Amino acid sequence: MNVDGKETVNFGIVLYDTPSHDISLMEKSLDSLLVATNNYCKSKVGVMMSFVAGTRKISETLHLSNFYSTEGVWCRGCDQSKDLDNEKRETEIFQQLFFAHFFISMQSGQTLDPMFFSNVDKIVNAQEKEFVVFENNGIYALLKSAVRSYYFNDQCGSYKKTESFLIDESKSRGLYRSL
Repeated sequence: MNVDGKETVNFGIVLYDTPSHDISLMEKSLDSLLVATNNYCKSKVGVMMSFVAGTRKISETLHLSNFYSTEGVWCRGCDQSKDLDNEKRETEIFQQLFFAHFFISMQSGQTLDPMFFSNVDKIVNAQEKEFVVFENNGIYALLKSAVRSYYFNDQCGSYKKTESFLIDESKSRGLYRSL
């Protein structure tokens, strides 16, 4: 979809559950994402909820996925085995967000500014310069091509390490933008 002849930016979000906390924290995060997509373009945002297998009732996780999907947000749940190593778990879930230009990793309970997606899109399409990292409330949108370049690098090997590396690198090169 183009807006004023410009490409809209796609966002792929992984929302990690904290099994020791109430499921309402997932709802809080999803609600903030819903508001942000209402201010943007719902078809340009996808959310993968990551649950540790066996920690939540399927009725809880399916309810969340169904509710936000009926609201127009591409939302899926994924029960991930404790037996998989971290890299395999992360790869499995992020691969489902192949359509994204930017990846976002969130923990349940975190919230995103209602205008975040729109603001990133405006900056990207203004073509002032290419930013690798956008930040809001401690949540980072990372350029997918940068993540893919560094994730499997021996220095990184996990999303958190890749995120940290890209934040530091982008700050030092002027490719970091706080919103």
